[in-house]
Amino acid sequence: MKATDANTDRVGRAAVILARTPEARTSLWGMTLIERLLRQLSAVGVRRAVVLTPLDWTDCDALLRPDFGQWTDIEVSFTSLGGVADVDAAGDALARVLADEATPTVVLDGNLVVDTRIIRHLAEADSPLRFAAESGLVAALSANSWDSRGGVSSTVPTVSVETLESYLQTTRKHVRPVIIPVRDADSMRSAKRETFAAVYKGATDFITKWVFFLPTRWIVGRISPTLITPNQITLVSMVLSFGAIVPFFLGWYGVAVIMGFTMALLDTVDGKLARTTLRTSDSGELLDHVSDTAYLL
Repeated sequence: MKATDANTDRVGRAAVILARTPEARTSLWGMTLIERLLRQLSAVGVRRAVVLTPLDWTDCDALLRPDFGQWTDIEVSFTSLGGVADVDAAGDALARVLADEATPTVVLDGNLVVDTRIIRHLAEADSPLRFAAESGLVAALSANSWDSRGGVSSTVPTVSVETLESYLQTTRKHVRPVIIPVRDADSMRSAKRETFAAVYKGATDFITKWVFFLPTRWIVGRISPTLITPNQITLVSMVLSFGAIVPFFLGWYGVAVIMGFTMALLDTVDGKLARTTLRTSDSGELLDHVSDTAYLL
């Protein structure tokens, strides 16, 4: 089941991803930066997206995971430009897309890791605006706010991420929204560190917070490129939870402890995997609550 969002009634809002550099194809938690942005756009209610790519990107379908359609509700089209560094071609193509839209269009550079709260703010904008970003375009633009040669009009107001709410209800903690340009291995490590820390709950038990943090991050890093779903991890955790009863009553206490420890670790992994790979769902939330109840019993 796809994730639900309170703002998904904004059908018709469009988006453009400017994949002008090779970094947009790099992988973060098992998916390209382009796909990550597309999943976030879908989650906030954007239903159409155009990805502008260099001409030599002939395998655009490979930019998306096989399960992309299962977890999103967005129509995606790829448009080739003249070359990797052809800024004019990108500007002209963007201008054509903006000219066809009646409402401001979300425009994002493809090599950016952008907090979903920022993307939601852009998707809900009734007039052009842009966020202050160290490098890259993060904006909601209309035809008269973009010049294919000069870029964003100086009349478009710039918004700071500091103006957005920092409290995340899903993880029950304050996390500042971030925009991270990915240019090299160091910036990718920073993006990975920031995105994983953001999905870890603030209010949790000692073992989960301090003992399971690194193992969970390692496991999520290994599982995220695969098609293993968070719900499957939850089901394995539940099987171990009930299965540990047998060795316990047989007196195999070591086996029971190992099964219980593994179950508790996987109970931490499933939620982190869902949030880092943008595969949260109502069914997953329900299954996780059932699993937690089984653990307490």
